[in-house]
Amino acid sequence: FSSVPMRLLLIDDNPDFRMLLGQLLQVAIPGVEIVEWEAETRGHPGADLDWSVFSAVLLDHKLGSEDGADWLQEFRERGMDLPPLLFLAGSDAVASAVRAMKLGALDVLMRNDLNPVRLAAAVGAALHEQEARRELRRQQESGERSHPRMLQAQAIGTQAAEGIAPIRGYRIQRCIGEGATAKVYLAECEGSDGHVVLKVLEPSLCADPE
Repeated sequence: FSSVPMRLLLIDDNPDFRMLLGQLLQVAIPGVEIVEWEAETRGHPGADLDWSVFSAVLLDHKLGSEDGADWLQEFRERGMDLPPLLFLAGSDAVASAVRAMKLGALDVLMRNDLNPVRLAAAVGAALHEQEARRELRRQQESGERSHPRMLQAQAIGTQAAEGIAPIRGYRIQRCIGEGATAKVYLAECEGSDGHVVLKVLEPSLCADPE
């Protein structure tokens, strides 16, 4: 992790869970600053909240009587420039987790499977995402054009497991991420030299009508 102080925003309504998650995060990322947003008493963040001071946001699926995915949808509809967002979900909140991914959550973390290693990996991915966004904004503001670079596929992620269902038009090369609801692959477009990133929903969820 960078030596720059890291600040995370944790939106949740359960003080015991916030304390537990805070302890796990301190083990995963020593020195991290955690800003707690007690959802039930403080309500929805207003337009005066400066999201830019946070490296990532952790948003719980259950906020009092409200669904965390509804909060995320509201943030998007209000045009809030959110940092990378990690969605916290229980085993009974699969539909909410899928909605959050569709709304742009970077990853879903299952509450009953949290540990320092998993948290460090998720926050690390969020930091990479945030840095990529900042570089893109810098290029846009300066009028620079980004030039394509040769992608060294073997240096990214891990070898994709055998037996992956084929996806028409693509050749899957590497597995570069895995969450509770989806896996992320680096793939090559058939008929071209270009690479793409594919986020593939877990097959068991594809049959879920919700």
